[in-house]
Amino acid sequence: MRPFTHVCASNPQMAWVVGDTVYGSARSLRAALEERRQAYALAVTCKEHVEVQGTRRRVDQVAGSLTEEDWQILSVGVGSKGPRLFVWARIELLLDCVITSAEALSLLIYNCRTKKRARSAS
Repeated sequence: MRPFTHVCASNPQMAWVVGDTVYGSARSLRAALEERRQAYALAVTCKEHVEVQGTRRRVDQVAGSLTEEDWQILSVGVGSKGPRLFVWARIELLLDCVITSAEALSLLIYNCRTKKRARSAS
């Protein structure tokens, strides 16, 4: 948390903060980002809990409850072996505070189990 506080003090105009599951698992960091109204994208483990439609659930349970229509195949560009396609879903989350649509909190899920299916769909 201390490095984040130092970076924020020296660069208050950050557009985004991104981090892997080490940072995403730090609830105090996520709370500090939300308090600052800072846009962020932090990876979390499947064991992390989020609130979806008024119910607190694990991320893997949320992913498992999605329908085929909830998933999108998106390209991240062309790689050495052709198109790099990934399967993603986005779910709106609830916050305890009132926010604008520009500050909406979402859970973005990458479904690695269907990556093979995405490649075959191209």
